[in-house]
Amino acid sequence: MDVRVLRFGADALLVELAGLDAALAAYDAISQAELPGVREIVPAARTVLVTFDSPPDPGLAKKIAALDATERSASAGAETTVPVCYDGEDLQFVASLLGIHPEEVIERHTGSPWRVAFSGFQPGFAYLVGGDPIFSNIPRLASPRVAVPAGAVGLARQFSAVYPRISPAGWQIIGRSPLPMWDTDRPQPATLAPGDTVRFQAVAEAPEPPTPQAKTWSDAYGLRALRPGLQASLQDDGRHALALGVSRSGAMDLASLHAANAAVGNAVGAPALEITFGNALYQSVGEHLAAVAGPQVGLTHVLVSGERRPVAKQPVRLADGDALELGFPVGGCRNYLAVAGGFAGPKLLGSLSWDAFAVLGPKPVTAGDLLATMWGDTSTTIPVAEWRGSSTLDVVLGPRDDWFTPEAVASFLAQEWEVTAESNRVGLRLRGEPLTRLINGELESEGMLPGAVQVPTGGQPVVFGRDHPVTGGYPVIAVLTPAAQDAAGQLAPGTRVKFNSVAG
Repeated sequence: MDVRVLRFGADALLVELAGLDAALAAYDAISQAELPGVREIVPAARTVLVTFDSPPDPGLAKKIAALDATERSASAGAETTVPVCYDGEDLQFVASLLGIHPEEVIERHTGSPWRVAFSGFQPGFAYLVGGDPIFSNIPRLASPRVAVPAGAVGLARQFSAVYPRISPAGWQIIGRSPLPMWDTDRPQPATLAPGDTVRFQAVAEAPEPPTPQAKTWSDAYGLRALRPGLQASLQDDGRHALALGVSRSGAMDLASLHAANAAVGNAVGAPALEITFGNALYQSVGEHLAAVAGPQVGLTHVLVSGERRPVAKQPVRLADGDALELGFPVGGCRNYLAVAGGFAGPKLLGSLSWDAFAVLGPKPVTAGDLLATMWGDTSTTIPVAEWRGSSTLDVVLGPRDDWFTPEAVASFLAQEWEVTAESNRVGLRLRGEPLTRLINGELESEGMLPGAVQVPTGGQPVVFGRDHPVTGGYPVIAVLTPAAQDAAGQLAPGTRVKFNSVAG
């Protein structure tokens, strides 16, 4: 097959193919090949992103390129019937564009099966292909709508889709479906997965499906947030559901999360509180062993009697009614508060992490919340590992550095970039001398990972954080190494940062 296999950072490969059909065939072939160490396989418009548990063996790229992916697998996923009330505001326009009556649009949309090619944009958003060939080139709106309701059924290019929730939309809307596309109360939240077959069915009425709500805290033994701190949320090692349109999420600084948990005897990836810019106060309901890791921050043990005791970089035992106060961090922006036994709550796709972009997981902490905890062994403690931040971030160039002039690649590595105030868990927006493209065409959406340095048309890089979109349409000039991703998670607005190229 006509294929290029490109490095996507330290632990992923991007398989580039001639088009959508080839990408879907390659997705089938890679899925069935039982390659060692594969974590996730993410199909997109003309690429397949393959992530691994550790840096892949160099020979795997050749093995993938040699796979027989000339046609799609005969195996099929589940078949789902999606009811649709065809009353969309763009139904008449689509009919005029195709030179047929609206009734025929409905007949053709329901008359042939569709197949889920890949997921992206938002959790539960499935890109459907196939269907009637008449829908092979439907234009997007010239100006996207600010919002369409949950259940809106759209067409764009060769795709059809159902919007899982209220969302901005640039597709032609032809109807509404009452079938929820995403439900976090189910073991498998996504209604549609890659490889599934979809048949649309016309119905007379279609009430809007319920909007998925983030989980709330349970009222139990734990820590009470008297002053939660900015953007405080539960985070762990994150999820592995990119193929369902869900980012990894998890702690922005995994090394600090692991250090806090190790100090109180937890599994290193257990859920802990991520607190941005400190200034927080948490009261113990029951007895707890707690530790805080990350950049240097003033810690005070506030006894129930009112006595205040400074805390060194070591775990502290909190009696019922005691509190732990965090000052403002120095040199970084995020601290991690862990308790022996860990925090409890409803997991989604194996994780308790709050995802700000997808609005998934337990809600961010507000004043008065009682965060449930589990019993843990408080008899053995170790000092909190020293935090080591850096404003020089190691990157592996590619997979799309060839979209930029050699001078732009050199400038990317040579100059200092400023982290702007628009930065958050989704991404760090940088400001500097814009990067000039060598290729000015449109890049079809392809899989993304945390640490990807994407460069929009304006030439100012964006470093994807843990809550990144799972697909993107701008070229990635480089990808941060895992250690650099942790360091990037500590960069506050106004920080100056440089990139250093290392071998993949």
